[in-house]
Amino acid sequence: MAELIPLGYQVRVASRRRVERWVFAALLVAVACVTSLVLVYAWKARTAAEVQTLCDEYQRRSVLITRSQDLRGKRQDLATRMQTIQQLMDDKVLLTLLRNVAESFSTNDSLEYIHVDARGSKKGGPGEGDGEFVVRITGITNNATTLAELMTRLSKQQEPAVNLTLELSRRENFLDGQVMRFQITCERAVKKG
Repeated sequence: MAELIPLGYQVRVASRRRVERWVFAALLVAVACVTSLVLVYAWKARTAAEVQTLCDEYQRRSVLITRSQDLRGKRQDLATRMQTIQQLMDDKVLLTLLRNVAESFSTNDSLEYIHVDARGSKKGGPGEGDGEFVVRITGITNNATTLAELMTRLSKQQEPAVNLTLELSRRENFLDGQVMRFQITCERAVKKG
């Protein structure tokens, strides 16, 4: 019976079946491609979200780490300052120097400001007597004579020995009269030998 079907018809039917198979195969490949593209896109989106989450977590932690390092630095700086203050509090040279300056002032003199720049002991221990210091004293006194007497009293203090320098002295009007304003610098005297 196959001989009765014309050859052209058989070729068309066979071609149509092959085309249908190719179209079906192409559709399967297209579906597989689209499915894989969708899966890759979803994986990419999920990975990007995870990366963003990790970046945000890193930023939060890096801020905490930076704050922690700043806090540690400030704590170390404070500890260093507290140690310096403790050394200055225990420094007998500084205490003696301040006592000597205070005792040198009489009723004719008035201390307005004192600035102490203490560099500490070269040997490392407080009170060993090798520390460098500069003391700037600002104040007023009655006249040039009382200023000279004040400088004499300051220079008579033996321990620790200091070099006095009169940086400023000038006459000024004060209340109902005139006073002598002064600024004196006391530096540790260099020991000979």
